[in-house]
Amino acid sequence: MGSGTVLANRLALWLSWPAIIGEFAPCPLLGAPPAPSPASSRPDDTRPVADIRGPFSESVRDCMGDHERIGISVSGGLDSLAVLIEAARIADQDGRRIVAVMAEMTDDAGLSNVPVVRRLLAASGLGNIELHITAARDTPTSEPDWHPEGPNLAALPSVKRSLLEKAADHGATVAIGGSGADELLGTVRYMFGIFTAAGDWRALRSYWSDTIGKDRQAIPGEGLALATRLLPRAWRSHLYFATEWPELSVQKVPEIVSAAHHDQVASWSAQWITRVLKHHATRHQTWAQMAAWDAVFPLYLPPGPGPMPLKHPFLTPNFVAAAQRLPLARRYDPTLPHAYWRQKAAVISLIPKTMRSILPTAKQTFRNDLASRYMAGKSDAANLIACGVIDEKAWMATSDPSLVNRVNALESWIREADHRGYSIRS
Repeated sequence: MGSGTVLANRLALWLSWPAIIGEFAPCPLLGAPPAPSPASSRPDDTRPVADIRGPFSESVRDCMGDHERIGISVSGGLDSLAVLIEAARIADQDGRRIVAVMAEMTDDAGLSNVPVVRRLLAASGLGNIELHITAARDTPTSEPDWHPEGPNLAALPSVKRSLLEKAADHGATVAIGGSGADELLGTVRYMFGIFTAAGDWRALRSYWSDTIGKDRQAIPGEGLALATRLLPRAWRSHLYFATEWPELSVQKVPEIVSAAHHDQVASWSAQWITRVLKHHATRHQTWAQMAAWDAVFPLYLPPGPGPMPLKHPFLTPNFVAAAQRLPLARRYDPTLPHAYWRQKAAVISLIPKTMRSILPTAKQTFRNDLASRYMAGKSDAANLIACGVIDEKAWMATSDPSLVNRVNALESWIREADHRGYSIRS
């Protein structure tokens, strides 16, 4: 059993807009004090790389370790498929086995992801890979592992726990997922200037079609990104931040934060934003570079939900460093036949060309399913209310899925902390 005190002012920081919108943990709830500065990263070797397939293969192999049976979490998207293909190739070389596991979800078009995954596996030619599915109604036999630094901020930790239990039931001793690929390798906004400077008119025309052609609201942002290249760096970073993160520029503190912690959260948020702006002004020339950095950092790796390690090849330190050296223009390929592929060109490059005929040509999204699950499990937040972190009336009124998900995670963590002998001090 533990002994110690959880400070309410640390809990409040987990409800700041930067932490919620950026989907990261602002400070450990037990242990070292909070630090307002954003995590920064710059690879020691800054020479551009032309190909990330080698580093990706090494990262997958490192995540597999010496395990004989490896669970791969698949969703039907390109990222987890790339991991599955590479892990299967390595396992075939080494005489090891792959167990594919997936969670049943309903996409925003009302369709299940299960048939998508089944079709991919059937057409992939990867051999006799087992697929095991956790149904939407399934619950894990145990709660996700509790960690003293704070709650797991993954979208659905209980679902991930169910996945890992399913993999363990079928002999796997490690699990691997595809998290981080979108953030690390996806095509970012504000690329007009980069393509123009390179004289890559084919990419410029294609990118125009894939962005402006689908959403006219992208025009002001792309135009400003071009215009501000002539401004001083500090002005450039401020205008970028106001355009890219208007919610952080306008909304200072979520309404659910109690009056007692309002000023503290506002001050911490302002410090964090100031440090991000300084970081961009110091290190980044273009809005596209700023957007690429913001998509990844602060890099948050959620603690594993158990009962086995869950690893992410796209987020290992060595692969992150390699991916940062891939020129942003290489994330986009105008020669590919579908907008989804063009925007995910770096991930497509990790998949053998012989498999392209089976790949999905549009991304399945699950925002509605996630939001409905968050709201269905909306906590009473009794502990957070009792220790004065959130305002009860405002909490009862909120229907913001991101706030509900964060409060649910914190409240669950506090209950277990109390069970383990920790106390909360206002």
